[in-house]
Amino acid sequence: MRRVPNLLVAIACLLPFFRLGIGEIQPWDEALYAVRANACLKFGAWLDQTAYAIGGLYSGTHPPLGVWLIAISKSIFGDSTFAVRFPIALAAAMSILLLWLLLLKFFSRNAAALATISFAASDLFLIFSHWAQMECFILFFGLGTIYFLVQAMEKERVGIAMLSGIFLSLGLMTKFGVALFILPLMIMLPWAMHKSSGIRYSMVALLVSLVLASPWFMMMSLKHGDYWQHIAGSLVTLSAGRYSPSKLAWWYYLNQLIVAMPVMVVALMRRKWNRIGIASIVWLCAVLAVLQMVGTKMPHFATLLLLPAAFVIAEGFNALEFQKGNTSNRIVIVMMILGICWSASEQIRLLLTRRLAFRDLIFSVPALIIIAIALVISFIVWVRTKEFERMAIVLSILLIGIAFSHLISEKEPVFENGAENVAHLAMSLPQKTSIVVIHSDWPNEKYAPQLAYYTEGWTLGWIPGKQSKTYTWDSVAAVNYIPDTLLDIAVVARFEDRFYRPPQNEAQLWNQLMSILRTRFAHEQEFRSYSLFY
Repeated sequence: MRRVPNLLVAIACLLPFFRLGIGEIQPWDEALYAVRANACLKFGAWLDQTAYAIGGLYSGTHPPLGVWLIAISKSIFGDSTFAVRFPIALAAAMSILLLWLLLLKFFSRNAAALATISFAASDLFLIFSHWAQMECFILFFGLGTIYFLVQAMEKERVGIAMLSGIFLSLGLMTKFGVALFILPLMIMLPWAMHKSSGIRYSMVALLVSLVLASPWFMMMSLKHGDYWQHIAGSLVTLSAGRYSPSKLAWWYYLNQLIVAMPVMVVALMRRKWNRIGIASIVWLCAVLAVLQMVGTKMPHFATLLLLPAAFVIAEGFNALEFQKGNTSNRIVIVMMILGICWSASEQIRLLLTRRLAFRDLIFSVPALIIIAIALVISFIVWVRTKEFERMAIVLSILLIGIAFSHLISEKEPVFENGAENVAHLAMSLPQKTSIVVIHSDWPNEKYAPQLAYYTEGWTLGWIPGKQSKTYTWDSVAAVNYIPDTLLDIAVVARFEDRFYRPPQNEAQLWNQLMSILRTRFAHEQEFRSYSLFY
C-alpha cells in the first residue's frame, strides 16, 4: 500500500487535461488573455499588447508571461480551445506534483497525499485548471518559490535561494501583486523550519525576483503615464451587476474554501500545532484578510487560499495518525465524509437551500457510474488496509472520483457559448461592415471579449474596413439605436445559466428589445448566449 499514494497523486495530475477543450473560450477573463496572445502572434506585440488589448490598459495591465505561454502554445498546436488552455493545464499538473513533493518534506505520506488530492480535486482548482486564466500559473510559480526556498534553507545555499527568486519573478511577471500571496510563508519559513538564519535566503529570493521583474514594469510606466493609475483602479470595488460585493459579505471566501476543500474540518480537532502548522494557519489567515479588504468578491481570488489550506489539512491529518484509538478520530472522519458529500454537488446544495427545484436537477449517468466505481474501490481498500492508512486512501479515492464525475458532467450548455457561431456567420456576410454589440449594462460588458476573440479582432478594429459600436439593452429599447440594415449586424449578448432566473423587469426589457429588433431586421439567429440580427 506504500505506493498507492503515489498512484493517486499521479491520477490527480491527469485531472487538468481531462476534457480540457470543452466549451468556447469564456468571456471573463479567459478571452482577455487569449486576445492578447493573438496580438503577440498577429502583430508581434510581445512586450506590450496594450494597443491591441481589449479596453487598452483595462486588460493590458497584467504582465505578459502567461500571455506569452498561451501564444507559444497556439503557435505549436494551432488555433484551438485546447491550445489556448494547454499551458494552464500543464502548470496545474505541475502544481499538483510540486505540492506533493513539498508536503512530503513536512508531513507523512498519507497526510501529504490527502492534502494534495484535496487541492487537486477542489472545484475551484478544477475550474481554473481548465480555463486560460492566470491562477494556475500563480499557484505553480508560488509553489516553485516555496519549494526551492525550503531547499535553500535545508542545504544553506544562496544559489538555490536565487532559483527560488527566479520562480517568484515569473509569478510577478504573470500577476504582479497576486504573486506575493506567498510572502507570509516566506517570512515565517525560517522560524517554522528552526532555521533562524534562513531569513537571509527569503530576502535573497525576494530581491532577485524584484530585480528580474522590474524592467518590464519600468517600461510600462514610461510608455503609459497612467499605468499605475489603472493598477490602482483595478482594486476599486465595482459597484453594479455580477461584480458587485457578494451578498455573503464577510464570509464569502470562507464559504468558497469550505466548499472547495471540505477536508479542512480535520483541522478542527487539532489541539496543538507545531511550527509549520502555525505558519500555515497564519498564511491562510493573512491571505484571507487581504482578500476581505477587496470589496469585489470573485471566485478566482479564492484559489489563493488553496495552498495554505492544503498545508493546514496535511498538518491536521498528520496529528490524527498519532492519536490511535481516540474516539474523536471517528467523529472527524464522519465530519470529513459529510463535508465531502456537501461539497460534491452544487445541485444538491441549491436543492437543499431551496434555490433549485427538484425537476431542474440534471443527472449524468457516466458521472454516477464513476462515483459508484469510486465507492466500490473505497470499500475494498477499507476492508484490506490498516485503519490510519485507509482513511487517507479512501478519502482520496472519493475526492478523485467526484472530481472526474464533475468533469464528465460538464456539457456545452454549461458554458457561455455562441460567439463562435456568431463570428462564423458574420464573416460569411462580406457586405456587413459593422457589428453592433447590445449588452445588458453590467460592468465592462461593452467590451464583449468573447466576440472580440472569435471575430478575430473585428470589434477591436483589427480588420480594415470593419467597425463596431455598443449600446445597452435599455438604450435600444428606448429606440436610441436606428440600424443601418444594409451594413449592421446586431448582436445581443445575454447571461445564460440554468440556475439563473432573470427578474421580471429584466424579462420585460428583453421582450421589448427583441420586439424592436425584429421589426428592424429581416433575419434572426439564436445562439446560447447571443441573439443575432442581420
